[in-house]
Amino acid sequence: MTTALTLMHPAKPKRQQPQRISHLEAYPTEDWFLPAMTPKGRRIWYCRFAVTGLFPRLYGPFSTKRKALHFLDAAMSTLGECWAEIDAARDLHSCEGEFQKLHWGPLIEHPLLTAHQTPTPKKGR
Repeated sequence: MTTALTLMHPAKPKRQQPQRISHLEAYPTEDWFLPAMTPKGRRIWYCRFAVTGLFPRLYGPFSTKRKALHFLDAAMSTLGECWAEIDAARDLHSCEGEFQKLHWGPLIEHPLLTAHQTPTPKKGR
C-alpha cells in the first residue's frame, strides 16, 4: 500500500503590501530628486535633503525614485523625534514680552495660507 499526497489548494504567494508614506507633510516635487546614470547605463536616484542653515545634501543612490521617497519619509520620522529638543532651543532664545500675542509654534507655512495673501483695500482709495 502506498501513500499519495494530493494538494487541493496550492498556496498562492501573497502580494506584498506597498509601504505607505506617513511622515511627509508636503507632496513631493521634482527638485527633491536627482537622477543619475551608472557607468553601465542604469538609472539611479539621489534624494536632495535641505535644512535651513545647512547646505543641501544628496542621499543615495537608490534604485528607484520610490525608494528615495521612502528614505525621505524615514528621515522625516527620525527628525520628528527631536522636536522637543528644538522647541527647548526656541524657548531658550525666543523673546517673550508684554506685546507678544503669539508665543507657540512652530508655525507651519502651509501653501494654502501663504500663496494668495493680498493686502485688503483701504476705504477711500
